[in-house]
Amino acid sequence: MAKNERASRTQVFIGAAAIFGPGLETDPAWRLGSALYLDLAPALMPVFFTVGGSAATRLRSGESGLTTRWFDVSLGAGAPLLGQLEASGLEFRIQALAEYFDARASDDRTSQTMGRWTLGLQGALAGRLQIVPNLLFVAEIQAAGLTGETELVVRGSPAGSSGNFRYLGSAGLRVQLR
Repeated sequence: MAKNERASRTQVFIGAAAIFGPGLETDPAWRLGSALYLDLAPALMPVFFTVGGSAATRLRSGESGLTTRWFDVSLGAGAPLLGQLEASGLEFRIQALAEYFDARASDDRTSQTMGRWTLGLQGALAGRLQIVPNLLFVAEIQAAGLTGETELVVRGSPAGSSGNFRYLGSAGLRVQLR
């Protein structure tokens, strides 16, 4: 398909990635999870629109039996900085973010559970490498500011916090559907 022909029609991409980054502040355990997203690039527009979601958990529970999970949904827009979306290059995206965080601490006798929603704004810079036509490897760095910090206290002792700023990395595949 010719380059002009491709630019004159709407493009649709779906992607899946592994996400990784720090878990709780003041705790060295990292979070690991997955993300799915859909990008829509309307014909003849210099931007694309994106919607996605992710889920992650902290890699270890720690001494207090504390497990933590993060669930995010995002909606935003982006622009290719270098190269077309279907080819190798760089892109930037900005997204509104809603995050649900939950934590559970348990031992043989008791358990404590808490959860909270927070809103935020996330920016991401991604590099794309075309593997074959319609298939790209994508690596991304994300930074987000959230509306609140959540302090975790387990049986009266501080156990960490989920901060109001976070950074994550991701690596995965993007397929062009149309």
